[in-house]
Amino acid sequence: MIVIITTTTVEVPEERDRLLSALAKATPPTLREPGVLEYRSSMAANDPSVVHAVEIYASEDAVLAHLRSDHMAVLLDEISDIRSEISGKGYRGELEPFDVSAPLNQAALGGNPDGSGMSLSDHT
Repeated sequence: MIVIITTTTVEVPEERDRLLSALAKATPPTLREPGVLEYRSSMAANDPSVVHAVEIYASEDAVLAHLRSDHMAVLLDEISDIRSEISGKGYRGELEPFDVSAPLNQAALGGNPDGSGMSLSDHT
């Protein structure tokens, strides 16, 4: 499994919506690609110039096929004039899942609004 997490910072914050729109158009065909397990993008809540993306692939071959796809070429062409900087991290291998239900439910029920006393390690 390969997980890719990126942050794109656009130089002109008003171009963020155009970037998100282009990513939204590329999402359905990307999710239909063999080996694509997840492909999502979202805007940062606290910065109008930032877009985050999470991509999960079954294999390196799936990543390479995605990068070579026609819809990826269209996406890159569509956003080529948006001045931006992309940073990201990739993770390879099996990831160990853990349950975060308890801390999420605790937060949703209004417990510990500042997060004090909550720990993910208590729920692995």
